[in-house]
Amino acid sequence: MYFASHYCLLAYAILISIICVHIMDKNSKMKEELKKKSRPNDSLESFNHDLSKCLPLYQKLIKKCTPNQYKDPQLKEKAQDLFNELMKSKYNYSALEKIEKEVGVCFG
Repeated sequence: MYFASHYCLLAYAILISIICVHIMDKNSKMKEELKKKSRPNDSLESFNHDLSKCLPLYQKLIKKCTPNQYKDPQLKEKAQDLFNELMKSKYNYSALEKIEKEVGVCFG
């Protein structure tokens, strides 16, 4: 009787280990599939790198696009439009680059 229960516990332990190995294998296959589906630009490292470049560019543009520094009504209006776009795009590096090009064309 003692040996039977001992073998039963051993069988349960083996069964649990087989199930764990199967789950781990399935999990690693899912990770591989996710890596294949994701693009390099969507990675967290790329996001953090872009985010670290956003703040200096944003600060530089905010100085150039402050509407109060322009007396010409057309320039003031354009600066206000760009300023509003900047507020919406503070953490979007590609949008900030587009605004930077616009600022270069409009304000030199």
